[in-house]
Amino acid sequence: MTATFKITINSIHTAEIDGMTDVVKQVSFDVQGSQQDQNFNLPQNVVLSDPNSEAFKPFSELVEDDVIAWIESNFLEMDSVKSHIQYVLDKQVAQASLQAKDLPWQPAPASITSPTPNPVP
Repeated sequence: MTATFKITINSIHTAEIDGMTDVVKQVSFDVQGSQQDQNFNLPQNVVLSDPNSEAFKPFSELVEDDVIAWIESNFLEMDSVKSHIQYVLDKQVAQASLQAKDLPWQPAPASITSPTPNPVP
């Protein structure tokens, strides 16, 4: 089975570049994978290339989808990160399907009961 992935932006760092202010240069984000009630999250960081003046979008006009698109086009390790998350989720899903059993050659653990109080005379 294949996981579903989601990018969540944690922080943005800006700089002044070629007269443009508040240029997004670094983004910290999480890549989260989910599969069969299992989740795994990997924090990541990407440094973005400098925009040209025609493609520059002011910081105040950004929406989350803009930054996610920049992450997806600039973060070259995304396929590797998703592969690692998928590997971990596959292990978690397999582990979740297992049931622990008592060893048949060992005695069952004694049940713990509360002591019965003595009656008051």
